[in-house]
Amino acid sequence: MAEPPRPVAPQGRQPSDAPPQGRQPSDAPPQGRQPSDAPPQGRQPSDAPPQGRQPSNAPPQGRAPPAEPPGRRPALAVATEGYLDLALIRRLLRATGFAMGEVLWGEGRQTGKGGLSLRLPRYAEAARRGAAVFVLRDLDDDAPCAPNLLRGLKVETGGAFCLRIAVREAEAWLMADREGLARYLRLPPGLLPEDPEALADPKAALVAAARRSRSRPIREGFTARPGAGRPEGPDFVEHVERFTRLHWRPETAADRSDSLARALIRLAELRDRMR
Repeated sequence: MAEPPRPVAPQGRQPSDAPPQGRQPSDAPPQGRQPSDAPPQGRQPSDAPPQGRQPSNAPPQGRAPPAEPPGRRPALAVATEGYLDLALIRRLLRATGFAMGEVLWGEGRQTGKGGLSLRLPRYAEAARRGAAVFVLRDLDDDAPCAPNLLRGLKVETGGAFCLRIAVREAEAWLMADREGLARYLRLPPGLLPEDPEALADPKAALVAAARRSRSRPIREGFTARPGAGRPEGPDFVEHVERFTRLHWRPETAADRSDSLARALIRLAELRDRMR
């Protein structure tokens, strides 16, 4: 018996048991999309570190972490005797969570201990009006100790006005980081003084220590040339500024310098009040 002819689906349409054109069966993943158990295309699984980045517990590649933006730290206006003191202040502020604000005295033609001392009442008044001011001054031979000098300056400290005295010079604070300075000068730590605050002339002691360096550029840079008319060498400022900025550790130095330790405590207290 001849088989009856099969019905033919209308042209342009598929049989009812075939999936619609342009669509996949319901048990197949949508075209252009991956199954739900696969990570999205172009993305890594959630347990993998982002492409081009390291896991959070890995050290940064080739560079240190970026510094905290200054806008997140309270700013202090500063005043001091000169350029190297400003470098030291900048490092102190970074160590205690401050940003460097306006330089009131200590750069350009506005340098020197005399002019700084004359302006102290003005800075104290600015602090009473709402500014935060940090002043660093050397004790030198102007008084037997820091408290006596403060009484002689006849200026009221406290609040947002932070006046600190380096005993006897700011160079003593740098020398108090004995191991760090010894590494920079390339000499044994034993050639540096145990108690830099007891030195009558810390700058001269620093120059004398550098003369014993194993490095010729250090020796020549710190040592005055004949007829130069000054006690330090031609690269003294450059070397001290570089050491202060890149190598000096104030927290470590505070163990050998009481006046530095007190300055760090005072700055930390001021920072906490300003937050």
